[in-house]
Amino acid sequence: MSKKILMLCSPGYYKKTGYYYRAIRDKVALENLGNIVDLLVLKGWVSAFKTFLVLLVNAEKNERYVCQNIGSVIPLFFASYFKPKILENTILIYHGSLEDLIAFRFYKAKRFFYELIEARLVELGSTFVCVSHSMRFGLEKKYKNSELKCHVLPNIPSPDFIRNIEAAKEINKSNLRSELKIPQDKIIICYSGNAQAWQNVEFLFNVFLDMPDEFHLLILTIDSRKMNELKEQYKIPDCRITLRTVDNIQVPKYLVAADYLYIVREQSEINEYSCPTKAVEYLYSGTKIICSENLGDISSFVLVNKLGIIISKINMKNINLIRSMIVEDSFRVNELLRSEINLDSMFGTNLQNDVYRLII
Repeated sequence: MSKKILMLCSPGYYKKTGYYYRAIRDKVALENLGNIVDLLVLKGWVSAFKTFLVLLVNAEKNERYVCQNIGSVIPLFFASYFKPKILENTILIYHGSLEDLIAFRFYKAKRFFYELIEARLVELGSTFVCVSHSMRFGLEKKYKNSELKCHVLPNIPSPDFIRNIEAAKEINKSNLRSELKIPQDKIIICYSGNAQAWQNVEFLFNVFLDMPDEFHLLILTIDSRKMNELKEQYKIPDCRITLRTVDNIQVPKYLVAADYLYIVREQSEINEYSCPTKAVEYLYSGTKIICSENLGDISSFVLVNKLGIIISKINMKNINLIRSMIVEDSFRVNELLRSEINLDSMFGTNLQNDVYRLII
């Protein structure tokens, strides 16, 4: 049955961050199920206050509220003290741990305030949609004496990405490498992203530094200056590294053409609760993955299905061990990975439709 839904988003929507892409995918999924979805972006406190006033007057206009992350719940939180049923009809798409706030000013104050919002959502029977089972388990442990309504819906690649990755996999790898002008006879480790510290790119350069000559490093980035600085710092010759800035539509071809894809994050609650869309895109490529332990549900999925290499400790003491693991695994690098793996059951659009059909 069709419902009138108001989707609330934080300012990150305008910055085209992960919130934007998740919001668009969720909106499309809800509309495909026959619902009418209006999208409202909260630009700041003034916008949140105006929304709060509107809710006090005509909250009944909307049958459901879908909030992209906890910051967008603020007007509903205050309105719930006048109209508690608002939060009963609210679905929170929880993108990650509150520890994420540590990067912002006034962390402790914001954390305290968002903890109040989270507890209020639980108290009034809101529905939580987590991006990982790890996050769901964390919430269930935190509110073990409450009746928590919680579901898991990972971040998934866009339909365009999936179409492009499937098309790339139809091309012979040798032909693909020839088209992309990357080495034919090398074992290619690919990193796609920028040079932020939390991406652990320098750790990748350290690992690669003394790898055998048959390995080649492929970096896809818009941060060419920083990557070139790292290349010079670690004295990696041009013949062993390829730095490219490419259109997003071309990225799937490079992922399929590579032998390993690198995504390594620090051990923290932030990463334990996360579901990086990049990691799910890597899984769809069918290429082996080098990833860190406790990266949301990704690490266990890779481990159980033998889809790559898990790095348990990110420190210089383990560098030689990690190199050895990659070299040893490279003898099996051409094994067929995806023939028996059903990614759609965990990361597919059908799962998205099933979850929303259940909770709306």
